[in-house]
Amino acid sequence: MTTNINTFCSDIISYNSKYGVRTRSQTIKSTSSCRMWQLILAISDNLNTRGLHLKYYQIISMISEIIERVKLNPILNSLIYLNNTSGVVKKYEVDRTHFKLGNNYMCIYIEGLEYSILHYFTIIYTKNGDYYLNSSYASEYVCVPQYTSLITIEQLNRFVGALYTDEEYVSEFFHKYFLKGNIFKPSLKVKEIEFITRNIYRDNICCGIIPDYDALIKSVL
Repeated sequence: MTTNINTFCSDIISYNSKYGVRTRSQTIKSTSSCRMWQLILAISDNLNTRGLHLKYYQIISMISEIIERVKLNPILNSLIYLNNTSGVVKKYEVDRTHFKLGNNYMCIYIEGLEYSILHYFTIIYTKNGDYYLNSSYASEYVCVPQYTSLITIEQLNRFVGALYTDEEYVSEFFHKYFLKGNIFKPSLKVKEIEFITRNIYRDNICCGIIPDYDALIKSVL
């Protein structure tokens, strides 16, 4: 594929405006929401493993068709379009959770509330032992096309702990890994971060992992 990955994502979103969840800012910029980008990433990754040799717009069409099937899958529809954690999201535990090679689908959510996923992102664990964080971010306040950053497991684990206690590190982490390159006013980043740090459920905000995401995607391919 000769096009860059942001154009690829934009073309899928633009293929038909009914695909995915879009905010006002996305209508202008065709930037995917975090949940939508994570879905596109997972579908693309699973299609790549099948060794298909398709033209660019055949891939766009195929992914769009699969997204339509996702909407008909009760579990995926509830997870992606309703932010429902029930039965699919497990709390990330620093000392017990282990990443598999490849994509590990993650989220930030409010423990104890079923429909409460605040952000979706992906940790990519490589064969040489490196970790990368991939994320897209779009809301009424910010608009950030997907990008990938090298990260250490120590940085991720510190962030998980900071969700409860350390507003300064949460802010630093968001700026570096989630909101870098925001195309709207920098001051609006603060409002987005405060959605986490000033949340009335702050003490219950957790990091989660979605271990069956790949299997669910495979079921609709």
